[in-house]
Amino acid sequence: MREFKTHTHISSNWLLRKLNFGFCVANHFFFPDTWSTQRIKVAKVHEMRHAIQQCQLGFGIHPWVGMLPFMLLYFLVFLPLGLAFFRMFFEYQSDRDEVTYLVETGRITNTGVLKYYIDESAKTVSGYHYFFPCPLFITKLFYNRIFNDLRLKMKT
Repeated sequence: MREFKTHTHISSNWLLRKLNFGFCVANHFFFPDTWSTQRIKVAKVHEMRHAIQQCQLGFGIHPWVGMLPFMLLYFLVFLPLGLAFFRMFFEYQSDRDEVTYLVETGRITNTGVLKYYIDESAKTVSGYHYFFPCPLFITKLFYNRIFNDLRLKMKT
């Protein structure tokens, strides 16, 4: 897979501020201007995984090439069935990278906080704002793997 440059945009857009979330479009990352530098660093790890996923779906050429297949899988496939597996899997990979970064940089240092953070991430991915999300019990099966892997890392 080729390397690609990323671009970060800090915006005062009212929608980003109101919804309080960041997102990426190919290799461009967008965050509200109300976020701290630390929060943006953590979010960039998460969004970078989405850019890599888009690149992989674009045959390793560039995230722009894979953006359309990514969007179709993320937003449309199985959406009405309540089984948004691809979206859950994309978020699972991004959340795994994010939590790994937090553990490796010493921002999460005990297993109680780690378990809480992972459980909250799973609830978010299976939450109402994701419209027809993957059921929580399925999401938790994946997210518990993150906890088990990182719990072992924390002990070594």
